[in-house]
Amino acid sequence: MFRRVRNNYRKTILPLSILSLLLCVLMLALSGFRFVDIFRSPAHLKDIAVEDLNGSYAFINVSDIEGTFARYGAVAAEGETDVDIVRRYCIYKLDEDKYMGIAIKGKQLADINKLGNAIETFGETQARTMDFGTMTGTVRPMKDELYDLLCGWAKETILTEPSVIQNPYMTESEEDTPEQEQYYQEHVLPLILEVGYMGACPAAVVYILFILAVLFLLAAVVLILTMVFGVWDNPVRKLASVVDAKALERDFSEGKSVGNAIHIGHEYIWWFKRAKTDVIKTPDVIWAYPRSKRLEGGKLRWTIVLKTEDRREYGIVLGESEKVQEALEAIEAEGYLVGIGFDKQKQQLFDKDISAFKARIKRERKEKDNAKQKAQEEKEQDPDISEEA
Repeated sequence: MFRRVRNNYRKTILPLSILSLLLCVLMLALSGFRFVDIFRSPAHLKDIAVEDLNGSYAFINVSDIEGTFARYGAVAAEGETDVDIVRRYCIYKLDEDKYMGIAIKGKQLADINKLGNAIETFGETQARTMDFGTMTGTVRPMKDELYDLLCGWAKETILTEPSVIQNPYMTESEEDTPEQEQYYQEHVLPLILEVGYMGACPAAVVYILFILAVLFLLAAVVLILTMVFGVWDNPVRKLASVVDAKALERDFSEGKSVGNAIHIGHEYIWWFKRAKTDVIKTPDVIWAYPRSKRLEGGKLRWTIVLKTEDRREYGIVLGESEKVQEALEAIEAEGYLVGIGFDKQKQQLFDKDISAFKARIKRERKEKDNAKQKAQEEKEQDPDISEEA
């Protein structure tokens, strides 16, 4: 009995626990497992070795940004100067004359605009002593088209007059010389700090995925704990504490199972739900009848409805009409006063007057018993009468 109860909830709760754990791992995987960045402080970009930059979670001071080498936004109409910039790609100078990109979008565009306005108002030297806050993100490989633009900026601003770097970098050709290519490889890093990102995802997305992962993990832990502490078999344990356990086991073993959902004993009816098991006293059931519901595609789903004297109703899905009929016969065979089948008069009596309902059930039972007895007597008097007759 207890094994059947445990197996009933384990086949539901255990897969749900595993699914919750898998969803937890999936959420963390979708974030690139960058949830660890939530719990650690970012390093300053200049404090990270060049070979360790890629993938690093770092921050910079806004005042250290050199300028802009590309931007993305609406195209200004003829005669207009204002452009709606949605993304700006800026230059950041590392130690030892190395450059990389900074990708800025969203609200932090305002910070870089403040730096630009301060440079225009106070001059570059004084502006770079001001505090415009910091920007945090993840260093990632730069796309080829952006890298070409950054190299173009280096060519125009560093490898031309009045740069201190003279020949052999100087050339009148638009094509890069081998010396210029060598400079790019040594000094222009194909890396970009994606501001507001943790790995490949925006920080907000990582936070959301992490919260979902925690919720799925908690769900898995709670489900496992319910199995460990026997939450799902509490109704059975309570019953076993007030009823002799051996008698309960005997009643169960002598009962009849119909499908996987119901087990009918002389004293108790066991309803095995997806996880929980309900126990109904068999003598308390005074009305049982079938109910069907048409599903999509035209198929009927059959349910046995059990109603008790205290007007409680239990709808146990058995799926097939044959199983419902088998369960009805098993309940009736236990010999208690129970009405089998549905009609409107029974429903009215059940709702308004239980005593009148039980009186009708008694009459029906008596009529049915008399009919059976008469048929038996006729059969004994004339053995040649077939069962069909």
